[in-house]
Amino acid sequence: MKQIPCSDSEMLAQELAIEGSRVFNNPEMYRKCYRSAIDVRVLQRVDAYTTILMRNSPDASRSRRIRHLNISSKVADDDENGHKSLSILMLVVPPPEDIANSNRNGVIYLRDAYTYMRFDMFDDHVQFSYGGHRDCMDEAQARYLFAETGNVLFRFEQMIRRANLVTLG
Repeated sequence: MKQIPCSDSEMLAQELAIEGSRVFNNPEMYRKCYRSAIDVRVLQRVDAYTTILMRNSPDASRSRRIRHLNISSKVADDDENGHKSLSILMLVVPPPEDIANSNRNGVIYLRDAYTYMRFDMFDDHVQFSYGGHRDCMDEAQARYLFAETGNVLFRFEQMIRRANLVTLG
């Protein structure tokens, strides 16, 4: 979780969510978030807020071909205290069984994962939080993806925020 001081939290949260959605829905920009080679394909732009993507998952040994079908969506919400938030949600959708079990060319389909980036608006700051869940194939992949996620978050922040505002805090 990170707090970003500002004078207009609604405007900043909107700007960050718009830029974040742009990164996650643009294959070229999305690739730049990762240090590992990944491929991203936009399958369908459902509306201004929702996109369906197919992408592969980084693998330290590059010996496995792990893919997943994602639905990416931007969502606005108000909590019970009236605080507004904007979130970018990425949900992995299990592929149809015939595709998932075909093992064509050694491709393994991820079936259970989600991530979110949430921008909560307060009077004098935006609170940025990130979370998610993912099943990993083994301990080595879990360690590798944990480090890769840290790199992705830092690069993502560099892409959506002005350079003089990027911090490690």
